This record gives sequence, structure tokens and C-alpha cells, in this order.
Amino acid sequence: MIKMKYLFKGFSFLLLLTFVSCQQQKPATVFTGAENEVKLITLDPGHFHAALIQKRMYDQVDSVVHIYAPEGPDLDLHMQRIEGFNSREASPTSWHSEIYEGEDYLERMLREKKGNVVVLAGNNSKKTSYIKQSVEAGLNVLSDKPMVIDGESFEQLKEAFSLADQNNVLLYDVMTERYEITSQLQRAISQMPGLFGTLQKGSADDPAVVKKSIHHFRKNVAGSVLRRPPWYFDVNQQGEGIIDVTTHLVDLIQWVCFPDVVLDYEQDVDVYGASRWSTSITRDQFLDVTGLDEIPEYLEGNLDNQDVLNVFANGEMNYALKGVHAEVSVIWDFEAPEGGGDSHYSMMKGSLSDLVIRQGQEEGFVPMLFLQPAEGVDANEWKQAVQQEFGPLAELFPGIELIENGEAFRVEVPDHYRVGHEAHFGQVADKYLDFLVEGELPVWEVPNMLAKYYTTTTALQVARQSPLVPDPGVVSYSFREQFSEDVPATLDMIKEMGITNIEFSNLFGKSAEELRALLDERGMVCTSYGVSYDAITKDVQRVADEAWTLGAKYVRVAYIPFEDIFTLEDAQRTVRDFNEAGKALREKGLYFCYHNHGFEFRPHEDGTLFDYIVQNTHPDYVSFEIDLLWTMHPGADPVELLNKYPERFRLMHMKDLRKGVVGDFSGSTPRENDVVLGTGQVDFPAVLKAAQQTNIEYYYIEDENPDVVNRIPASRKYVMGISAQ
Repeated sequence: MIKMKYLFKGFSFLLLLTFVSCQQQKPATVFTGAENEVKLITLDPGHFHAALIQKRMYDQVDSVVHIYAPEGPDLDLHMQRIEGFNSREASPTSWHSEIYEGEDYLERMLREKKGNVVVLAGNNSKKTSYIKQSVEAGLNVLSDKPMVIDGESFEQLKEAFSLADQNNVLLYDVMTERYEITSQLQRAISQMPGLFGTLQKGSADDPAVVKKSIHHFRKNVAGSVLRRPPWYFDVNQQGEGIIDVTTHLVDLIQWVCFPDVVLDYEQDVDVYGASRWSTSITRDQFLDVTGLDEIPEYLEGNLDNQDVLNVFANGEMNYALKGVHAEVSVIWDFEAPEGGGDSHYSMMKGSLSDLVIRQGQEEGFVPMLFLQPAEGVDANEWKQAVQQEFGPLAELFPGIELIENGEAFRVEVPDHYRVGHEAHFGQVADKYLDFLVEGELPVWEVPNMLAKYYTTTTALQVARQSPLVPDPGVVSYSFREQFSEDVPATLDMIKEMGITNIEFSNLFGKSAEELRALLDERGMVCTSYGVSYDAITKDVQRVADEAWTLGAKYVRVAYIPFEDIFTLEDAQRTVRDFNEAGKALREKGLYFCYHNHGFEFRPHEDGTLFDYIVQNTHPDYVSFEIDLLWTMHPGADPVELLNKYPERFRLMHMKDLRKGVVGDFSGSTPRENDVVLGTGQVDFPAVLKAAQQTNIEYYYIEDENPDVVNRIPASRKYVMGISAQ
């Protein structure tokens, strides 16, 4: 077998392929496959995956496992799982644990070396260092994913692979998804031209390969509620979602699309888009899933004003691998709805067939593989070809069947192939034990592990540097004078600015149908439709019809009529009217939003009249559009407001107030007090970062200054330059 050698120079590496020869250094331990020759060391087991490696016994592995860890609940939970495997009625295991607990657990393990394979699954911020020190000490390492959580640890991993090669030890990560039957079938079919054709390249807008998954923090594992360690919710220790579960998905794309092909991440990987967002977890939810009585001090600073943890557990990346465009997405919710579960979607486009894996409610949350005719392929001819070419696949996987499913086929898989996620850990261990006997990994494994982790860590970097608002829209009111003169020409001007999303607050003499046609001709959209208070209280059906015709998702009101001073009675009337109108619009498939205008921030009890409106309107029927100028003008703090009501805000008007202006509760200020975004009183980086933790979907630039034509492009450029860093 060909052996891999790596020479690292700075931030790059040179790959050399040489044949193993007698002059090479022999491993410290030569594995022959004999009973009990593999002796496990479990180091700091903070994740339940460490225990799943021991869910069954292996002839080659000694029953005595040496565990080195600090004292604490992570070790306690690990031992409970091992004891559960040992005491179960069906096929109990017979592991014997020799435990060392102490602050010097790592130094003690490296000094004593009581085993020859280190198993790692725990706190990801420590993992790469554990890996490097273990291989440097001449120990083999079987590591849970991810091996790295950022660019710095990726560089450390490169050094670790170099050390592993020098010391003739094997460093390998646990890629369980390769053993899931539908993934194996997808890979096999993609190599059969008669069934699949050839892999398409796709494009950034239409990727050829898509992998998406949804997971849950609270779930059952091995028959009981999974206890998550508290650090699991700290991205500084666990890592962000975009570099965690995505490891599996990126690995599958490499493994399925380019089987046994050596990948060079410097030449073959181009990450050109990525985003990240948070999952909100209440204090009670956190305490429930961790089993703690209080939130640790290191997480207290991550709580918002509503006692909610916002964890960057979600991510999406778009990249090209050897010219094939791919999209990867991972979402974490706290808990699945009743009857629900983790779900997965995978699509791979061939010139003849598209291979689709679905694991959703319709499939009973069991992964199912479907073959669909590729775009442009004659459906009848395709069906005949698939039926004729299916035989060799059935020989590879005895018992599978091809079942017609409308215009597609479903591959029926016998139950004995569906061993379950937890059993895949044993299958990975079996494969690793084979590698130990062979004395090396397949030639493509190490470079492809590096390519995988380069992809995920680069995606994290891109996501952090991506604009918080990548595609801001505009409010039509900013261009009311231009629209009044020539609607088509004004739309053309706005599109030339790079803006395609408009919140219309006037039809400017056109019918909704006419305005929609003008938008469609230009590839532009209306996502929110602004109307008057009277319109939603007296003619909500017309409003809904016009919104639907325009293609808007939201209906927005920006002003409440009142006399002299906005009072509690005005707020109470507003609550009644908004609840009624909001319910009517929601029943018609639309969302209702109120746009604050300054006067609502008069003090009331322990808050303001705006607080009264938010707290007394029904959250299912009434949402809000925060206007930043009209939050600053009456003296409120937009960041505090967003943090206070993160679930209620769905839209934002990005509008800045001239420095030095002292506002009031009038809801009025001269047009000249509108300034280019970033030059006034609003702290946009802080506001937009806070907005990422809310339900805000659309952001609109608004400017009432007469020089709006020159100012909007400047504001757009500024706001698109604000990233999460």
C-alpha cells in the first residue's frame, strides 16, 4: 500500500507519495490483529461519543480501559454510560475502567502511556492540543469530530499530522455517516454511469450537491435523555455549528463525489459564501438539558435581557470542490416537536439521475434514498434505463429493491442494513483497527481530512467576515418625489444602485397589478407593504388583496393617529385594533407589523407606552418594525429594545439621526436631520449585531433628506461593510 508523507512549510504543505520501504522507521507498536493487543486510553471524555466507542466489545481490544480526566460531571456521566453498557440485559459489555482523576491528568497520561490508542471526544477547544501532544508522544489517536474549531487550531492539526507521520502512528477522525446505508448507496450509484450519468458541476446559484441537517439539543440517547455538558453551549469551547456537524456533511461530499481521490485543499477548495446564526435557549431549557441548578459563570455574560442564551449553533456554507458547487447547512433547534426528530436532506445531481436522500416527517425520520430523472431527461426512457441498470447495485447490496414513487424511484432497504447511528461508532472502530494492522491509512485519508477541516474553518472565517446585512432593501418613501414623477424610471434608478427589495408605502398612482408587473420585469420584489392605520382598521380585505398582489409578506403601519399627546387610552385603542387587524391578516397568510414613530416612548409605569403596546398585543398576530431614528429621537436605545423583544421584531428601518440633535416625543423632526448611515448617532455595528439575535428578516434603508439619490448608495455601501467581526 502507498504511504503518505507530509512536509509542512509555514502555512502550506507539500505532498509526497513514496512506497513503504525497509528503511522507514517502524511503529513503536506493531499491530497484528491479535486479541487484546489494542489498549485504549480515554482522555477527558466530555462527550457521549467517547462512550459509544465502547458500546460493544472487540476481540482485538483489551477489556481494560485507562481513563485520565479531571474530576467533575463529565467523567461521572461517561462512567454511567459505560456501566450501563456493562449491566444491560442484552449483550452486556465487560469493560474494566482504571481511572485517574486529577488536575495533572494529561501529563500523567503522557508520562505513563498505559495504552497505545487514545480515544478523544469532549471539549473541542482542548481537542487539537490533546491530539498533537498524544501523537508527539507516539500514541495513536481516534478522535471524534471536529478535530479543530478555528483557523488557529487547523494550523495545529497540520503539525499533528506531520508528527503522526514522523512517529508512525495513525491519527483518524470518527466519520460515522459514511456507514449510514443511504449514504453508501448514494456513493455506489454515483459511480454507475448507467444509473447516475456523470456528476454535474452546478453553479453558485444552483449547486450540484446539497447536504442539510437539523438537530436538537434535547434528545434521547441509549434510552435516556441526553445530558449535555454546559460547555457545549459555549462556542469558545464547543465551537460554532458551522464547524461542528458540518464536518460530517463536508466529509460526505468529498467521500461521495470523489471516492479515493487525493484532495489538495490549496488547489481544490474554494469557499465563496457562508453565514451563521444563533439558536435561542431559555434559562429553564438550559438547566433542563444540562441537569444543572444554575448557569455557569462563563455563560452568564451570554444571556440577554430576557434570560436567553443565543448560541451560534447554525451555519451554511457555499463552496466549490474541484469545480463542483456544493451547499452545506446545519440547524440546531432546542427540541423536536412531538413526533419529530433529527432530519437530513441530501441531493446529488447527475446527468441522468438526481440522487436525493430525505429523512423527514413523511419518511418517519428514517433516511430514504430516491432516484429522480435529471432535468431535461425523458421520464419514460429514464425509468426503463434505471430498471435495466439496477441489477449490479442489488448485487452489491443484497435485498435492496427499486420501488416506483410517482415519477421517481425509492430504494427499499432491508432493516438489517439500518443498524442505527450509535452502532456506526463500532463500525468506525472496526475500520480503524484494520488500519492499525495494515500500519497505515489509505493514501487519500489524511489529505482529505485536511481538506475537510480547511473547508469548515474557512467557512467560519467567511461567515464572520460576511456583511451582517448582505442585501439591504429600501423604503419607497425615500424616493417619493421621484416615484411621483416616473415610477418605471425610479425603479430602474434604484436597481442600478444594486437594490432589488423595496418596502412600498404608496402605489404612486398605479394599481397593485401594474406595480407588480413593473417589479417582475426588473427582477425586483416588494417584501413589505405600508398602509395607513385607517386602512387596516376599515378595509383590511383590500389591504390583504393588494399585499398579495404585490408579493409582500408583511403589511406595515407606521403611524397611529392621536391628538396632541399620545396617551394610555391611545395605546389601549391601538392594542385592540392591532390585535383584530393582525389576526385577520394572519388568517390570510400575511404578517402585520407596527413601525415605531417616537411618540410611543412616553413613560408609562415601569416602562413606556411602546412597552405597553408590545406586551398587550398578541405575539402571533402583531410584530414590529424597528425604526432606528424614531427609536433614538425619543431617547430610547435600539440595542436594548432589540434585546428586550427579540421575538417581536421582524423588520428594520435603517435610518440615522444627525449628531447633536436632541429629540422628544413629538414623532417629528426636520428632514435635514436624516443623515447618511454611519455618520449620525446610531451605533450600527452594535445594532446590527443585536439584530442577529432577533426575528428580523428584512432591512430597509430610509432617508428623507432631499439629496437621497446620492445618499442612499453611500448608506448602502456603509451598512454592507459591517461584518460580525
